[in-house]
Amino acid sequence: MVAVCSSGHRASFVEDARLSVTIPLRGSARVRVSGREIVVSPGQMLSLSPSERDSVLSPGPDGGCYESYTVMAPAGWPHTMDSEALRLGAGPGGQALKDFLDFAFQHLLHSGRAGHLAFMLAEALLEDTLLQVLAQPEQQADRVADARMKTVVDRACEVMAARFSHPLSILDVARSVGVGERTLQKAFRACRGITPREALAEMRLAAMRQDLLSGLPGVSVTTAALNAGLCHLGRSSAAYKARYGEAPSVTLRRTASG
Repeated sequence: MVAVCSSGHRASFVEDARLSVTIPLRGSARVRVSGREIVVSPGQMLSLSPSERDSVLSPGPDGGCYESYTVMAPAGWPHTMDSEALRLGAGPGGQALKDFLDFAFQHLLHSGRAGHLAFMLAEALLEDTLLQVLAQPEQQADRVADARMKTVVDRACEVMAARFSHPLSILDVARSVGVGERTLQKAFRACRGITPREALAEMRLAAMRQDLLSGLPGVSVTTAALNAGLCHLGRSSAAYKARYGEAPSVTLRRTASG
């Protein structure tokens, strides 16, 4: 790990073995890597995978120096990370790393009083904290993916609720939501633990039961099933009994007698 203080400079070099994480404290860093430019300033951190890079370090608008911390992972570390700028407070890893480096440079390296054991403990803690940083982008991506899948499921359920009484295929639902059928299947499995077809069937059975319990004149098992979009009466009755523990005819008689 290293603390950088510079009045501003430009450097080009190749790091082909180790990844690094830089946390600007003052000023900004502009890095060109893999054909794209990444700019970071205080409140962010920069992760760089092994690569050829061109860096420009600039002082802040108030003058002074560019200051930052940089941590290099050990050569041959099995963990990877894309080159990108991350918000320092987006997860526990970045802020924990900055807090550790503040402590290390103020109390361990500059004081000269730390013993060998303290350095060993600090090295272990640094590696653990760096692992948190490495896991952070993956966790953020997972959260984004989870939110997208939930949105897909919510929109699909809205389509089903509006159209369950009519012929409706899962492909129709997927097209209405704007995703492929496989994506819809995956989203329901992840968010609900069931398939879209099972969700639609549950919705229809619930509507059938509500109709049977309504006590309205003219309601029969057949009309309740058809109104709910259930065309196969035998299979619908069997599914209803499996779901609610009684045949639909029993529900209807109980409602009429009550």
